[in-house]
Amino acid sequence: MQRPTAERLTRAISPVQGPSTVAGVVVPDFDPGDTPGYVYEMMAEHLAARIEAGELEPNTPLPSERRLAQEYGVSLGTARHATRLLRYRGLVVTIRSKGTYIADRRARPQ
Repeated sequence: MQRPTAERLTRAISPVQGPSTVAGVVVPDFDPGDTPGYVYEMMAEHLAARIEAGELEPNTPLPSERRLAQEYGVSLGTARHATRLLRYRGLVVTIRSKGTYIADRRARPQ
């Protein structure tokens, strides 16, 4: 299977297309391109930026891993690993049989 190019990713990813500005914070495009490193880390960083900017609000569900994989143009395993990193960093909370939710900023240790 051919790896998606940055151009195809940009076209396929409407919710994360183009830099967005929320509450004065700019969230850059998600474009792993030829950047060395793991795509799941880049995806987790992008989601963290969206959370910090307020684009993904506290106590709201994070899109399903399958939906994230589709939006970002990555495999389901990559989306799961990115979600696991966010959980480890305390940015999201997963409740079995319910889903994954954006952690409340006030509840997160600083």
